Amino acid sequence: MKEQIRNNINNPPVLEELYNEDSKEFSAAFSEIFNEIKDQPAAAFWKARLDTAVKRKKFKQLQIKDIALLVLSCIIAGLLIHIPLLLGFEPASYQFYERNAAIIFFFGLTLYTLLTGPGISRKQLTVVVLLFLIPALYINMLPSKPGSQSVTLAQIHLPLLMWCIYGIVCVNFNISSIKSRIEFIKHNGDMAIMGAITLIAGIAISVMTITMFSVIDINLEALYSDYLVGWGLVSAPVITLFVIKSFPGISSRIAPVMATVFTPVVLLVLIVFLASIPFSGLNPYSDRDFLLVFNIMLLAVTALIVFAATETKGAEPRRFSLRVLFLTATVALIINIVALSAIFYRLGEFGITPNRIAVLGSNILVFINLILIARDLYRALFNNGLISRIEATTAEYLKYYLFWVLFVVFAFPLIFGME
Repeated sequence: MKEQIRNNINNPPVLEELYNEDSKEFSAAFSEIFNEIKDQPAAAFWKARLDTAVKRKKFKQLQIKDIALLVLSCIIAGLLIHIPLLLGFEPASYQFYERNAAIIFFFGLTLYTLLTGPGISRKQLTVVVLLFLIPALYINMLPSKPGSQSVTLAQIHLPLLMWCIYGIVCVNFNISSIKSRIEFIKHNGDMAIMGAITLIAGIAISVMTITMFSVIDINLEALYSDYLVGWGLVSAPVITLFVIKSFPGISSRIAPVMATVFTPVVLLVLIVFLASIPFSGLNPYSDRDFLLVFNIMLLAVTALIVFAATETKGAEPRRFSLRVLFLTATVALIINIVALSAIFYRLGEFGITPNRIAVLGSNILVFINLILIARDLYRALFNNGLISRIEATTAEYLKYYLFWVLFVVFAFPLIFGME
């Protein structure tokens, strides 16, 4: 849609036809590319028209049904997260939250997506139920063995599996479409930004509420810790999705700015971090915690590169953005090489464990992904390659992350005998 609008901005009949085909998608796509085409007279006309339509329709359409579906999804997710409280058992003794929090988190998102979506067939609904039910039964059937690395790894990787399941529903089961996968990647960037804003707003309101009531000697801290914190955490992503669906123009304006601002900052931090390692007295070869930080940072930087690449727009700032992204990917590759060498060293020195194999596998996956992204960035920067190729590369590569997550969640506990 964005490409069609961009190519036909001075062709009123085509634009009108595109708008009539899907006004919601047209509005969202137009908002995303407006900064690129704002110098065109037709763009100003369409912006005024769409803004007026939004003002007229948003608050009319945002009626009882929309609020009811949001509240229903939040209530169901909140009740599920409070199962220990409702059934009267201690969650810590059963590892309830470690096993089920991710399932409940993504179930709320998936439920709201289904309720507000175009509708799915009975067969698809059955598939969704099974996709949630099978991991839920499996993870809760694993033994609670203290110190079991394989079971802990299954619990750690479970959120990624549930994220993939949510993605299947989010793209309306069109998982073979590269375009749908790209849109899902962008959707996650929007969710991350708007989710952070929602969370900050929720914390601010909570602190203000507790403080206000404490002035009149009413202590709400116990109420918040026992009930509202859990409810708020599982409701926050649903509320975020509600905001994105109801006001698509908000996230589409914020995301490119965040990508442009934060990527150079992250690049600078990475360079300073690497330069500081020799003087810190720590290294990933001997310090396990330091290696863990290394890997978490690597995953975060890779996610940022992917997000920033999908949001890189415009002509003149694009060259600068591409240079920053290419340098960031190069530095991330250096960090990955150091991390891989440390993992191989620890495998040779201390032997094979589930943790080391899991970290090795994820590092190899990220390493290959970064190489592919750096290749596409290089082509876009120096050989007039298409920036969209980065999106396609990442979208195509998502299936390998899914295969690895499935292997760790379902195979590791069996291969390593629950140890």
